[in-house]
Amino acid sequence: MVVAMPEIVWGDVPTWLTSLGSLGALIFAVMAVLSTRKTFQLESTRDQAIGEAKLEQDAFTRRAQAALVSTWWGQSHEARVSSGNPDSGWGAYLRNASEAPIYKAQMTVTHTNLNHGRAAIRRAVVPPGPSSTFIPIQMPVHVANGSHHDHFADYRVSLRFTDAGGLRWIRDEYGALKQLESALVIWTSPETAEVLAPFTAEFLATYGVSASFDNSLIESRLEARFLKASDDPNGEGCPDILVGTHDWLGNLLKHEAIEPIVLTDGYHAEFPDSKWALDALSLDGKTYGVPSSLDTVALIRNLDLAPDLPDTFEQLLVTGRALRDAGQVQEILSVPVGASGDPFLAWPLISSAGGWLFGQRGDGSWDSSILGVNTPETIAAFEKIRTLGELGILRPEVGGAQAVDDFLTGRSAFLLATSGVVSLATDAGIRFAVSQVPPFENGKVPQSFVAVYAFFVARNGRNRLIASDLAPDYLSRPEVVEQFGKSLHVVPREITPTMDPAIATFHALCCQGVAMPSFAQMRGVWDLLGAAEVKLIHGEESAPVANQLAEDISTLFA
Repeated sequence: MVVAMPEIVWGDVPTWLTSLGSLGALIFAVMAVLSTRKTFQLESTRDQAIGEAKLEQDAFTRRAQAALVSTWWGQSHEARVSSGNPDSGWGAYLRNASEAPIYKAQMTVTHTNLNHGRAAIRRAVVPPGPSSTFIPIQMPVHVANGSHHDHFADYRVSLRFTDAGGLRWIRDEYGALKQLESALVIWTSPETAEVLAPFTAEFLATYGVSASFDNSLIESRLEARFLKASDDPNGEGCPDILVGTHDWLGNLLKHEAIEPIVLTDGYHAEFPDSKWALDALSLDGKTYGVPSSLDTVALIRNLDLAPDLPDTFEQLLVTGRALRDAGQVQEILSVPVGASGDPFLAWPLISSAGGWLFGQRGDGSWDSSILGVNTPETIAAFEKIRTLGELGILRPEVGGAQAVDDFLTGRSAFLLATSGVVSLATDAGIRFAVSQVPPFENGKVPQSFVAVYAFFVARNGRNRLIASDLAPDYLSRPEVVEQFGKSLHVVPREITPTMDPAIATFHALCCQGVAMPSFAQMRGVWDLLGAAEVKLIHGEESAPVANQLAEDISTLFA
């Protein structure tokens, strides 16, 4: 018997060939994808290796010149022999062994004991050369044990410089080389930012650093914000430079928020008339800020309403009252007070009446242990403030904006204010004059307080090393000083030929005034003085107010 085999259906030949072709195409496509991916991975690995090699090469190239620049502290044999003194001839050696010059070189000399002297030496350009240059530097001697030689050997020198490619470097006192960061953050007022903004391109060209400004907060809040930001040891959110007034100094040092600044001898020579401004920023022989501008209180007078300057404050009140009675003005005198008081603006009146705050030592520095606010002469001065309150001249409901607006709109012929009003009055087209606040009849010449605005270098700023170079360098340049002088917003620390006459008068008044105290407790002192001013204006008796003020201030310093 024949058994039939089951039929196997293979389909027709064209269909079978078509399926086989599709399968082959699929396999080919998969292989192509795998091959492409492998090729891409190989190329990516190669490109990454090339990129890393290029970065390494670029880093090597950037570092190549800087690595050939060095400095060290030592004693010159020739200088020691020529002087005949074995302890002389100390200084810094500087060598640029590269094939290109370096720029803006600053050597900073410090002692292993940081409380000892510091010195700074600048060189605009250091040409290349095969040998080192010796720079003699006179440093103070502090010898407890051992010889002078041992003391001088304990000095160290660090170097900051810009290479031929525009990068900024530091070789620290131990010889380590590091490239500095390239972004500088400055916290300041809109007025100072406006003056400095034109120089940011030069910051970049000279130091390889771009500068940005944050002027979003008003001055009264800037100090507190800075102290909060400086608490971060990593410098996150902390500026490199803070522009503020010198009376912040004590509080900034109390919180260890700023660095001392080492100035060259040439820097002092370039500003012979403003040593007092540097003194206001110095403590225990160290300078903590670079003065940028000044401010004080002056009388601003509308010349169309009051062409003649009153000889005394009483004459000013008579003139103002006559103008008010004639319907030409609504206010006898505009003085900003506000709900919290403004003792800085009221101080010319208090000082003319004999009042004083702290005692002063023979060198002019303030002595917080000698308090004058409850002395008979200050109580008498407070009585003057109380009387001006009774007359309606001083009113807490009149703040700074209201007082200035009264003057700019012609509702008042006289205004006590700082220099910021100059630009406002100029823009308003007012004919005005600036002068010293007139003294009380039989009173003293008013002694206004002076605010020294300064560049402080933040201790925790990420780019503080460049900041400590840039601040004293650029603020000593004639074109920067000239720019400050041209501004109607600020009073430069030095007189300039193109200075506006009103700003020039403010400058003269600043030189005649006295720099505010800068104790760490000054924020509290100003608050207490302002509160006392408001109490007097409201009619409280002068002696109890003065005695309570003295007790409260003493508690601050206890």
